[in-house]
Amino acid sequence: MAELLDRCGLLLEDEDARRDAIYVRVSSHEQKNRGDLDRQVSDIMMACEKEGLDRPIIIRDTGSGLNAKRKGLLRLIEMAKNHEVKRIFITNKDRLTRFGYEYLEELFSMADVKLIALQEKEDKDLQEELVDDMMSLLASFSGKLYRIRGNQKKKMREIIDSMPDQEDE
Repeated sequence: MAELLDRCGLLLEDEDARRDAIYVRVSSHEQKNRGDLDRQVSDIMMACEKEGLDRPIIIRDTGSGLNAKRKGLLRLIEMAKNHEVKRIFITNKDRLTRFGYEYLEELFSMADVKLIALQEKEDKDLQEELVDDMMSLLASFSGKLYRIRGNQKKKMREIIDSMPDQEDE
C-alpha cells in the first residue's frame, strides 16, 4: 500500500505526522448531557494506556448510528483519505455505525488506517444479529415518529394560540 501511495505522490514523508483518532458517539443529547461521550473517551484512553496513544484527535458525534452523514464520521473519513490518522479507536463497532461496518473497515484499510474496536463482541448467530438489526431500525424509526408528532403538536398549538378568542353569545 505504501508503495502505491508513494507512486501517486500521496505518501507522507514524515510518518510521525499521522496521529491516532478516538471516535465516540451517542444517539441523543440526553446521553451527551449525562457524560456518556466523556466516559467513552476515558474508557479508550485507559484501555490504550499501555499501547501509547499518539497525540489523539478526539472526534465526538451525537446522532443515530444509521445516519451516514454525521459531521464527526465525515471528518474521520476525510482525515483517513488525507493520511492524517494511522489508527482509529472506538469502544464498540456500533459506535461507528449500525450497519455497514465492514465497508468502513475496508475504506480505512485502503487508506492504511487501522480500526480498533476495544470491546469486540463475541460472534453472534444469525438470529441474534437479525434481532439487533431490527431493534436498531425500530429505535431509529420511533425517534423519527416522535419528532414528527412533536412538530405537528407544536404547529397545532401555534395555530390554536393564534386564533382570536370567541365568546359564546
